[in-house]
Amino acid sequence: MEDANKKFYFDVLPDHDITSFFNKAAEENKSAEVWKKGQDKEKVENFKVMSFDEDTRALRLKFQTSGLLGALKSSRNIGNDVLFKIPFDNIYLFTNTNLSYDPEQDQYHAVLDRDVYKSQQRSNYRLEATKFIRLQFKIDGIVYEANDISAGGASFTIDSSDIDKYPKNTVFRDCKVKITKFTYEIPEVRVASHSEFIHRDEFGNELVKTKVGVTFQNLPKKVEEELTITVNSEARGQEIKKLNMMKS
Repeated sequence: MEDANKKFYFDVLPDHDITSFFNKAAEENKSAEVWKKGQDKEKVENFKVMSFDEDTRALRLKFQTSGLLGALKSSRNIGNDVLFKIPFDNIYLFTNTNLSYDPEQDQYHAVLDRDVYKSQQRSNYRLEATKFIRLQFKIDGIVYEANDISAGGASFTIDSSDIDKYPKNTVFRDCKVKITKFTYEIPEVRVASHSEFIHRDEFGNELVKTKVGVTFQNLPKKVEEELTITVNSEARGQEIKKLNMMKS
């Protein structure tokens, strides 16, 4: 099984790199994929990059269809917020954007007005639960408040007396993670670690707890990409809040 902690994950792309990459995309008429979060893989749409405006960061796109009947079709995602992915050799660029359509030119438009992420092989960024970010993890039919979630795994806390429910290396199927309002289906997880600690409750009683860490197994690429973008977006928002608190 693939280790989801050793796949490709994302860093925010600096402005000068955005200009460089997307100028090249327009010059080479690179292909791009567009889909809404949660859409089935077969509903992913393909576009060709026709031009890029450095000042407005607007892309002009041509909808890719096949056959005579295909030429009459239009995108199902006009007016929607979508995920946008474009390959460059061994990396991918990802962003969220809104897709619009100009019927006179028969071309689509998307403005890069949000963070653009570049894929990079490294360890996962783990998003930690806070009073602003609620994380949940469902395993074996039970929903736990998660300690942290990444595109490669999650952790949650149980009473140490329940540790036999989750033996190390046991595989559980049909799990779910929830980050704020977004829910993702996780086909398989493997219990990777147990970490026992003492928790003091509101009355001062010392309780023995165990932190259970799981890794995601055989995660579909589309789910992995969406989960990674959500984790990065929430983490970036968290960092901005910290900076604002330091300035105030």
